[in-house]
Amino acid sequence: MVHLEDYGTYETAWCPGCSNHSILKAVKQALVASQLPPPQILFVSGIGQAAKTPHYMNVNLFDGLHGRSLPVATGAKLANPKMTVIV
Repeated sequence: MVHLEDYGTYETAWCPGCSNHSILKAVKQALVASQLPPPQILFVSGIGQAAKTPHYMNVNLFDGLHGRSLPVATGAKLANPKMTVIV
């Protein structure tokens, strides 16, 4: 059984009123509702504040160049079809 705590709690670099806090919380809740364990997930992101979201979760992560996330995500999914890949 997957719990919200499995995804960890981290201090973020975001401002207190930043909407990214709500996005992070919603993503974690969706992953728990889907019963996806953290080791089974790969986040592929680019640059920017929103792209830092996976840095604050216990998941696999790849940070790439701006606009290059889809080729990396596609390659990861081809290499490991059982992995849940989120871009």
